[in-house]
Amino acid sequence: MLLGAGAFDDIDAAVMVHPGPVDIAAARSLALSEVMVEYRGHESHASVAPYLGLNAGDAVTVAQVAIGLLRQQLAPGQQVHGIVTESGRAANVIPGRAGMRYAMRAIEKESLRALEGRIFDCFRAGGLATGCECHIDEAGPAYDELRPDPWLANVFREEMVGCGRTPVAADMETALPLGSTDMGNISQAMPGIHPIVGVEAGGASLHQPEFAAAAASPSADDAVIDGSIMLARTVIRLAETPAERQRVMQAHIERVAR
Repeated sequence: MLLGAGAFDDIDAAVMVHPGPVDIAAARSLALSEVMVEYRGHESHASVAPYLGLNAGDAVTVAQVAIGLLRQQLAPGQQVHGIVTESGRAANVIPGRAGMRYAMRAIEKESLRALEGRIFDCFRAGGLATGCECHIDEAGPAYDELRPDPWLANVFREEMVGCGRTPVAADMETALPLGSTDMGNISQAMPGIHPIVGVEAGGASLHQPEFAAAAASPSADDAVIDGSIMLARTVIRLAETPAERQRVMQAHIERVAR
């Protein structure tokens, strides 16, 4: 919900909710970038003349081993994970083409830039070791880290309690596992929050089949209703608090001007 129209045309803030296994008022997220990596080598018969090939599949292996060894030296909050998208089509042919899709995450975008430099070197190492060409391309827009507004988060936490929910304690929120979202980019441009509204999922986490099933349950229906009510009440309290209303307006102006 982006505020800035009708009765709230003098408020510049962004609020939205996401389902999850627990209630979190000041949910955070990691900065993220994602790339497609392609290796181009040369096919050859794996038995008759393997020495004439340039093995793009081996380039993937070298890159993944390098990334695996690098994990010990990653800074706190940095993550890297990915998949192999292509690595040959026949066991008796040296693969001349292979590919990967990898995501990198970090607590904030400066740390993400540093991580990218190190991971890209791992990708290039695969090409260098095997004689293959290495091409690295962005897979989509990067996400900034979520920057929850403290005042809005505190109000939403109070509204969670008012709806009979038990939000995670504020001092525990930063210790919870994080994903990434484009709401992070919005929160960098204007004050905002992206709370998690709890769904009874029997211990399942996001992106698991069990959680998808829970998202169609009565508990999920309650989460939709409660989330709507809590968002609306938070917005109303912002509109009725002149000092905070002015603060978020000024913050939006200052951030956009940077």
